[in-house]
Amino acid sequence: MGGAMAVRLTKCGVNVQGYDISTTAVERFTAAGGKGTSNLSEPLSTTDVVITSLPNDEILWSVLRSELIDKLRPEQSFVEMSTILPQTMTAVAKELKGKVAEIVDAPVSGGPNEALAQKLSILVGVDGKLKQSTHDVLSHLGSVNLLGKVGNGKTLKLVNNMISMANVAIFTEAFQLGKELGLEYQAMYDVLQNSGGSSTMLKKRIPYVLDDDFSARFSVNLAEKDTGLALRMAHQQKYPTPMLANVHQKYEDAAVQKYSRNPLIFTNRANVRLKLQRWDEAVNDCLKSIEITGPNSQNHKAFYFLAQAQLAMHHPHEALSSALTAYDQVLHPSPTAKISPRDMETFSNFVLRCKKAKFEIRDRDRLRRQGDLRAELEETLDINKQRDLDDVSRRLEARELGPVEASERNQEILSNFEKKIAELRTLFAVADPTNHKPREIPDHLIDMITFEPMHDPVITKNGHSYERATLYEHLKRSPTDPLTRDPLIINDLRNNFGLKAACDEFWESGASEWVADW
Repeated sequence: MGGAMAVRLTKCGVNVQGYDISTTAVERFTAAGGKGTSNLSEPLSTTDVVITSLPNDEILWSVLRSELIDKLRPEQSFVEMSTILPQTMTAVAKELKGKVAEIVDAPVSGGPNEALAQKLSILVGVDGKLKQSTHDVLSHLGSVNLLGKVGNGKTLKLVNNMISMANVAIFTEAFQLGKELGLEYQAMYDVLQNSGGSSTMLKKRIPYVLDDDFSARFSVNLAEKDTGLALRMAHQQKYPTPMLANVHQKYEDAAVQKYSRNPLIFTNRANVRLKLQRWDEAVNDCLKSIEITGPNSQNHKAFYFLAQAQLAMHHPHEALSSALTAYDQVLHPSPTAKISPRDMETFSNFVLRCKKAKFEIRDRDRLRRQGDLRAELEETLDINKQRDLDDVSRRLEARELGPVEASERNQEILSNFEKKIAELRTLFAVADPTNHKPREIPDHLIDMITFEPMHDPVITKNGHSYERATLYEHLKRSPTDPLTRDPLIINDLRNNFGLKAACDEFWESGASEWVADW
């Protein structure tokens, strides 16, 4: 899509310098009359408007973090034209604020043919007034539609694709039904194109069918991706979209059939099934994705989603193993891995959650072996919690509940469980402090590389603290802060005396007697 837009702008007299990591894409643009380059610094040093058009959110972040941000100039306009989540766009805008003159959210409706014919609908979100020079560039591609703040463009893009993909799915089904009942495709189209069943997509796609032309003009994996993004957008807004869920399922199934050896198809489907609380199916998809890539290959998202499903199924030991694998792959990624800036924090927090769940089970088993009443009561509460969660999953599967309501009910069940557990432990600690002294490791004492309690913490220039020996070992492999990826060397580290005192107090409290269970 970006290539077609670049060709159109070049033909309109705009001085376009095209860059892509794919030499084939650059050569194709050059063959069409454009100026291609393999050096990103060259075009960024002279251009007034920087446009990105990339496959997904993760790749956009990767490009920004690895190459683009530090090369942008304050007088430039940054125009983002990818189909991504609105939340990603607003996060990008926050990251670039003050680094460029203008940040423009500008996805498009239409394909390469519309781009070449100046017939795209450009969905623009911008904080403030769009610069005339930027408007002039975009208008070469089609109509410029101003929609308000940054993020609104991506929102409408996903709403548009939600409608158009649903439309394609339903008229394909309808035409097949008509054919089964004896109608001809041509007769149906002649009537429907001027009837209530007409649509832009119908008029655009059915003529190809009538000509027996089934060439892909929008791949099924992109349809799955876009409807999946729309689902995620709705989920984040806690807005129910049951029709969209069905449409996405259709494209997902088609994508799996067509790309049965593509691990991303199974990883993406696992993510959706997690939101639908279909834990067994999510596990199977993750395992299939891992099988395709190989267990030792980079596939951090599959391991992360697998850990989530395993924890939901009450298997913290397996969940911890999967979460640690995902974390290690993010901490030491392969050269081609697409790592989001938030992945490290997200994955490390989930590892910690799995560690706590595993520790709680071990601690309860210890008390049970001692014949302790608290363990029996906690187990009863846990059984009741799991029963209630399973009931929500059953009702969601039966479509008695929507994903949003199910998610809210699960949160309420978990919150009530945690509150009851806390009250129960407080009562036993007061009644029998010798045998029921809390066995807890405060989060701030945990080294976020090994997930073990610290003895000798050091603090980085970014304010993160780690166990000294662990961080030294990490810096031998990668001279970066494990959480932020910012450059870091041993000389940047300082003793964290305040945290060291807290660590000493923790160990002197007798923690060494039980911390092995952690």
